[in-house]
Amino acid sequence: MLYLIQKGGKNVNIYKLFYSNKTKVDLDSLTTDYINGASQNVFGVRIYPEYYREFMNMSYNFFRRNKIQQNIMTDFKFIELIKQQNSLNIEVADISFINEEEIIKPINENYELLTKALGRNDINQILFYLNALVNEGATIFKLDCYIKIGNKIERFNIYRNGTVSFNTNPIEVNRYTRDYKLLDFMVKGPEVFA
Repeated sequence: MLYLIQKGGKNVNIYKLFYSNKTKVDLDSLTTDYINGASQNVFGVRIYPEYYREFMNMSYNFFRRNKIQQNIMTDFKFIELIKQQNSLNIEVADISFINEEEIIKPINENYELLTKALGRNDINQILFYLNALVNEGATIFKLDCYIKIGNKIERFNIYRNGTVSFNTNPIEVNRYTRDYKLLDFMVKGPEVFA
């Protein structure tokens, strides 16, 4: 049995995304909250940043035995996620980049136009200017998104290191991520809708 931190809590819920080549992984042996994807081999384990290294060290044998790998987001996955935001029932509100100050210091027209396109939620323009920035060498760090869970609009973030953060109750998040295949898409990419 793995030990991390007591289940529950009311702060921001941060989940590290994983996937396994096995058809089903017994996540109940974890003593932390987790969320599932639509497929049984995609899941997110609730982490606490201050205990992350300890968690990974303690989990090594469990991950190895179950052939579990960490998810990492790439520019390609971020861009594909934006393309599918309507199918995933999300809206991208903002995009952050690694070394963003270096991108915006010299006046960068693509960055300014991307910001305006995000304000209008113009997906085609967002993709156009985002691709231009990536082609110039920019690396996406984080997407700030909105989702509708129940009757509430909730904000969540998707990070390059394969984590996702929600302010919402994990049970509600789990229901949403399964229904809309969000975690599966973040791990597997566009093949989820093939």
